[in-house]
Amino acid sequence: MTLVLCSCVDLDKVNEFAKASQAAGTAFKSITEEGSLSCGRAAAHRLADEEAPDCEFYAKVAPGLIKINDALFAYIAGLGKLASADPSKVADGLKDVPAQLKLADPKISTDAQSKAKAATGLAVALAKVLTSEYRQHALAKVIEEANGDADHPGPIKEVIAFLSDYAAEKYDQGLREERNYEMVYHTRRVHDFAASEPLALELFQQQYQADLARIELNRTAIAKYRQALAAIASAHQKLYDSRNAWNAKQLATALAPEILQVADAGASMKTAF
Repeated sequence: MTLVLCSCVDLDKVNEFAKASQAAGTAFKSITEEGSLSCGRAAAHRLADEEAPDCEFYAKVAPGLIKINDALFAYIAGLGKLASADPSKVADGLKDVPAQLKLADPKISTDAQSKAKAATGLAVALAKVLTSEYRQHALAKVIEEANGDADHPGPIKEVIAFLSDYAAEKYDQGLREERNYEMVYHTRRVHDFAASEPLALELFQQQYQADLARIELNRTAIAKYRQALAAIASAHQKLYDSRNAWNAKQLATALAPEILQVADAGASMKTAF
């Protein structure tokens, strides 16, 4: 499918970028599911004198984070004229998410809540994209409003910052905590195995190394999600910078790095989860 803004402008690379980005957006749900699983494994390795991890947090926070993630990737899908974009589904329940996040995480900052609230702006932007009939002037205006500038960042910048600095960080933190619980458990239990079950020690060590490798694989996937977010921010900025004079050939060159980055991120996330 080709994105055509007027008879003389063909932004096929925007469509290609939008398609390439969707795998990373879809895989975010797997990150939220892994958050709960990771916390469960951490709790299973908790020793009696250690504080229990708060695993309820992940179940409470996930729905809101998924809605915000979906708003971002639906907006990008809309720019690429993908059939999956549906503004009514994207907007549903978004306005309630900041309050829900506060209930799930009483320590969430006011700044993070404000950035989460910006997702409603992306739902509005998506609706405008779809009603613009992809005319160059109308679409350029939507991109201008969604992007904002250095002094007044638009909703796409706010949402990307939230997903990277809050959502991705929370899940990466959870994996780091799982690793720490397992390392302490391993340190203490290895002495027990060495003294009473030396034949089981090798299997125990192998499982420990496999667990650490899995944790690092999942952490890498989260880093790749952040890579996808950064690529989206960069691609959108390029569309914003050239909004008054889009040129298919120039954009093909300009967006090529971001297309590779989001595709790589999606593939890595799929491998991990």
